[in-house]
Amino acid sequence: MSEKVGAMGGNNGGAFDDGVFDGVKKVIVGKDFRKVTYIKIEYEKDGRFEIREHGTNHGELKEFSVDYPNEYITAVGGSYDTVFGYGSELIKSLLFKTSYGRTSPILGHTTLLGNPAGKEFMLESKNGGKLLGFHGRSGEALDAIGPHFFAVNSPLKHFKLQGGNGGSAWDDGAFDGVRKVLVGRNGKFVSYVRFEYAKGERMVPHAHGKRQEAPQEFVVDYPNEHITSVEGTIDGYLSSLTFKTSKGRVSPALGNVVGNKFVFKETGFKLVGFCGRSGDAIDALGAHFAPLPVPAPAPVPAPAPAPAPAPAPAPDHAPVPAPVSTIEPTPSQAFKAYFAPISSSSSLAPPNKVEAQGGNGGETFDDGAFDHVRKVYVGQGESGVAFVKFEYEKYGKSETREHGKMTLLGTEEFEVDSDDYITSVQVSVDKVFGYKSEIVTALVFKTFKGKSSPPFGMVTEKIFELKDGDGGKLAGFHGKASDVLYALGAYFAPTTTSTTPLTPSTAKKLQARGGNGGASWDDGVFDGLRKILVGQGNDGVAFVTFEYNKGSQAIIGDVHGKQTVLGTETFELDYPSEYITSVEGYYDKIFGVEAEVVTSLTFKTNKRTSQPFGLTAGEHFELKEDGYKIVGFHGKAGNVVHQIGVHVVPIFTNYRVTI
Repeated sequence: MSEKVGAMGGNNGGAFDDGVFDGVKKVIVGKDFRKVTYIKIEYEKDGRFEIREHGTNHGELKEFSVDYPNEYITAVGGSYDTVFGYGSELIKSLLFKTSYGRTSPILGHTTLLGNPAGKEFMLESKNGGKLLGFHGRSGEALDAIGPHFFAVNSPLKHFKLQGGNGGSAWDDGAFDGVRKVLVGRNGKFVSYVRFEYAKGERMVPHAHGKRQEAPQEFVVDYPNEHITSVEGTIDGYLSSLTFKTSKGRVSPALGNVVGNKFVFKETGFKLVGFCGRSGDAIDALGAHFAPLPVPAPAPVPAPAPAPAPAPAPAPDHAPVPAPVSTIEPTPSQAFKAYFAPISSSSSLAPPNKVEAQGGNGGETFDDGAFDHVRKVYVGQGESGVAFVKFEYEKYGKSETREHGKMTLLGTEEFEVDSDDYITSVQVSVDKVFGYKSEIVTALVFKTFKGKSSPPFGMVTEKIFELKDGDGGKLAGFHGKASDVLYALGAYFAPTTTSTTPLTPSTAKKLQARGGNGGASWDDGVFDGLRKILVGQGNDGVAFVTFEYNKGSQAIIGDVHGKQTVLGTETFELDYPSEYITSVEGYYDKIFGVEAEVVTSLTFKTNKRTSQPFGLTAGEHFELKEDGYKIVGFHGKAGNVVHQIGVHVVPIFTNYRVTI
């Protein structure tokens, strides 16, 4: 689903190809007095940001950022020319065009008239497809550069643009589905659209045009419902949109139904993306539809088993099956529990050894399986993970194992709480110059309670996940190492011991809503909440902090955002009888702040609803899972709160505890 456009520039330097990502958030370009020496690209893939660098990092640096993911790059231009002393052509300047119709400043060298110096070029997709990655050549400088753009692949049904040729072309690409559509007007025309797409468990928004009046919205019950047709009208510009879904629902007409009508519809297909042209209004609109998945065949019922013969009387010494007691719920109860007698002879299954992922270099190591992994140390080298140290526990005693070679860059550590355990390890691998086989470049650890380490190292496109299919806990490592870590595998042990947290169901992490500014934070999962503090800024929520409960202790979380002189508002809960069931709020684009900001928060409990903390303006959102309560928060914050999400656990669940 991508189109690789040929690179422009010279033929020296080493070839590079970053491959294809979900999008590009930021580009930094360095220059000296003759040429572009360096480019640094911040990509996004599956919710994670990854960095790629080419050339040499010196000279004057300039940056170009987009309002990602609403805005994206649609064209890459610039200039190249022969540079004295190099004997070949090098990139002299770069510039970028976006889906908002913006053009970046010229990053690099210009003529006296302000044009790109040298031979100019402009690389763009045929239909405004978004930039997904770069390729080219580099050494001491940037010799050549070319883009990967989104392109429609054969299984998709593409509906051509309906409307005029004004504005700038854009193409959002194809996603898993559409969650929400917002349509804003300016008089009789549609001036603004915002599509909230689904990609896995994430929501990816793209916005186009200029927001004037408050938009109308149509929400899809994704993933249970999908859009099957799009109807619209064109009267010079787009004037209206109407949607039909797989559940037979029809949206109201969003806009004014005037002009020529068009319909995007294909039997057996669903809407997965839009393309179009826009400036201050929506000039034209097209769409991508994908085939509906083929339903799985109904299972053939197995023949009923023959009646079992009556058992023969058991001899006096034969073991008697352990009885199981069932406690039926009374009308006021919402669950059923099963209890079994304690068996002194029960034993756990052996640990599961998950195959190592990575290259074939180095010496094999195998730590075996322990009772717990308490702490992990990861040391960085010049090109990947150079050193790992694991702190295990067995029979109450601590044991450590080290592999690889420590460097001057030191180590980073990830510690696991005593009532938590690691459930998965993400391993990034790559082929790095100077090594005969792939090496491990980054590690990420995730725990039962939703805690996640930062990426230790450079995350690459090639990622493996070490995880037990039965939800086991990490008990040990094996792999290959010498001066670097070449490969890593793991042991996972069953979690039915008394040390396993007796939680009815693993907590769910609901996706954060808001803008993409600031740094990510995650408080993790607790038993519940006691108090919430919300700090106000001039135009939105400046900071939040939460007082949680864990066991018999009150735990005050970190301050996320920045405290201001405008004061703090408090919402206190009657814990443990009261708990939060949902969070509603708004986020909006604020003047002077690059990314959208959370402007208001409202908390609902099983007993009451708080006042709105902040300004109820912008895009509305709700964080809620029926039958669940909120036990933790995560999000993004800088000087303000850009994004907020929640961790939830079931309020009541039928479950079985066997000890």
